[in-house]
Amino acid sequence: MCRFFSFVGNKVGEYHYFDYAARKQLREKNIGENPDSHTYILDRCGIPVDRHHHWSKYEYDFPTKTLTVDQGVEGHDHEAAAQFARGLKLSDIIGENAVLSFKVGHIYRYIGKKKRPSGWNNEGLMDAVLDGEPRKCIKARGESLALFMGLPKSQWSSDGCWSWEIDLWEEVKVR
Repeated sequence: MCRFFSFVGNKVGEYHYFDYAARKQLREKNIGENPDSHTYILDRCGIPVDRHHHWSKYEYDFPTKTLTVDQGVEGHDHEAAAQFARGLKLSDIIGENAVLSFKVGHIYRYIGKKKRPSGWNNEGLMDAVLDGEPRKCIKARGESLALFMGLPKSQWSSDGCWSWEIDLWEEVKVR
């Protein structure tokens, strides 16, 4: 999850989504499924494939409080779905220490798989974060571009920032 999370709803106001505990379990089991995939949500909730079209698919952006009806079903109360989403707490979906954007001077820990993801550079320059140790952000741009202390600069970015899957990081609170 970056800026939004996905959920599904039917005409009687029943909603399904993955909360923080379910997302953490998926990550720990290295299942590799996207908890914000509408199809995966419906499948995991036991909705038969031939009934998926009876469920509206939604995306909710917590920072802007905007609901997008990705695939709406006529007759569904989309405003009720928006009210449902506004009643959720972001921390219940992505955890207390989740990262929405990297900030210079903050400390972060990579919590993804301990194996190099396919989208990373082939030389292994990003692999140092796989140890899960806390790292200080020394440069940040946008939501998901950052350079951490002890990592080499990216040769594909003028400011040296690497592009990260932000939902695979958590902020480490310093006391």
